[in-house]
Amino acid sequence: MNSVRHTFLAISAVIIASCRMSPPSVIWEEGLPAGNQAVHSIVICDASGLGPDWEIWFSQIPDDISVLDGSGAGIERIMANTYRIYPCSGQDCDSIFIRYRTSPLKRNSWAPEGFVLRNAKGQKELTVSYRFITPEETLPAKRWRKPDFGEDSNPFGYRGFMLDVARSFTPAKEVIRLLDTLACYKVNYLHLHITDDEGWRFEVKGLPELTSVGAFHALPVRGSDGRWCDIDALQPSYDGCADRTDGHSLANGYYSRKDFVRILRHAWRKGIRVIPEIDTPGHSRAAIKAMEAYERRTGDASMRLSAKDDPSVYLSAQWYSDNILDVSAESVYKFLFRIWDEIIGIYSEAGVELPAIHIGGDEVPDGVWSWDDDPKALRGGFIRRMAEFARSRGVRLAGWQELVQDIDEDTFALLQPVLFGVNCWTDVSEEMLAGMAELGVPVIISDARYTYADQAYSPAKTETGHSWAAFTDENKTYGFKIPRTDNILGIQVQMFTETVRKTSDIYYDVFPKMLGIFDLAWNPGRQVQENQSYVIPFDGSRELPGSVPVRAQ
Repeated sequence: MNSVRHTFLAISAVIIASCRMSPPSVIWEEGLPAGNQAVHSIVICDASGLGPDWEIWFSQIPDDISVLDGSGAGIERIMANTYRIYPCSGQDCDSIFIRYRTSPLKRNSWAPEGFVLRNAKGQKELTVSYRFITPEETLPAKRWRKPDFGEDSNPFGYRGFMLDVARSFTPAKEVIRLLDTLACYKVNYLHLHITDDEGWRFEVKGLPELTSVGAFHALPVRGSDGRWCDIDALQPSYDGCADRTDGHSLANGYYSRKDFVRILRHAWRKGIRVIPEIDTPGHSRAAIKAMEAYERRTGDASMRLSAKDDPSVYLSAQWYSDNILDVSAESVYKFLFRIWDEIIGIYSEAGVELPAIHIGGDEVPDGVWSWDDDPKALRGGFIRRMAEFARSRGVRLAGWQELVQDIDEDTFALLQPVLFGVNCWTDVSEEMLAGMAELGVPVIISDARYTYADQAYSPAKTETGHSWAAFTDENKTYGFKIPRTDNILGIQVQMFTETVRKTSDIYYDVFPKMLGIFDLAWNPGRQVQENQSYVIPFDGSRELPGSVPVRAQ
């Protein structure tokens, strides 16, 4: 035990000695895993330059954090992926050393990022150095099986690609470049995930806060009630950007009406129809916070989206506790129907078909709408209102699988005539598909285990991406076999962007990982030759800016 303590003290001394620099900076060091926990370290160098009443903000994939005794500062989670370091009383030294217990680091790219100092002088992004554990195992080459393409056979009518531009924004010119690539793989639908908790990404006439607040990020401020508030921008998103003027961060940005029309027209020329997604009633934090700002500016509460003094206690899949629409309020429908009419107008201006409006419907957590005796009935009422409005406008609806699950027969009877299709993303089995077919639900296969491009290629720590559903590579996607039923519209690749930091990350995550899905969309009956394979050399060179290089052994 003494040797371990001496080693730790020696390492600490080296780190602190390296901190004698100006201005303040941060060193983040990975701790060794011990079961399902690890103790990581943060060193704030040249703390004498922090000034009075300082705080340092950062972002990371949400997780519980417990600061160890003896640390020179505390850490609190504000909301979802946003965290704050605050000084301990009486702290006064050249460097501040913080040790905290949390989950082991799954990916080097998941280390905390976006460290921003805020004090009496304003705010400043801090330089960060990373010290990762060197991988101990040799990483194998990735193998994928060569398919027997044969002749093109009865392609699916729906061959889709979903791009999430809400979490990390993709500028219009990059979407247009991506459309050119997708067209080469015979994709004919772009599902544009254009709103979520972390961003509202298109301009709406008369509601400027949707983009002036909902498309930019900055540090929250403490309100008169002691709670943290988003005032003129959303709290920092996944990359930790806290500067709304930063044009390089994909946390910031939106499509003007002109941009949106350009995207629609270019897609149409490439034979690709665009389905916009306004995710509701969950995943709506950007809209909620933007419309709160609209109400503060105008005094108009007729489009308020959340209940004041809501007693509901819930936590969303992304750890938000304030991201669900108040579906009992007429103001919510006034807002949503105005947004729908705006979308219909944009498509009309572009002169292209609007196949459907995707309304999400996914991941509404337990505990919402607790003031009502029957939250399930509220959800059903929401779906009925959306279906009735779709019918009045001659528009079809799409949604994630939750849209049609656990709803009563009367609600489904209203929804079915306007239903374009649902994305089935969990537990896509023969039983599930048979149940959907029996109900008469058109299905778009979106199985998270096979079609989510944001799932990492492998467990290698130099990879980016998630792994909550699976590790996914070309070998796996070429081996995906879909149970055939009459109600399958097609198949879709999903590109969620929590781990995207630059546009090229999208191409890395999709290609070659998703080639098997693109092929399957065009050749549903193709067979894979088990005895043929290609070898793709592994490249483990991806790393955070400023990090110590980590290479495959």
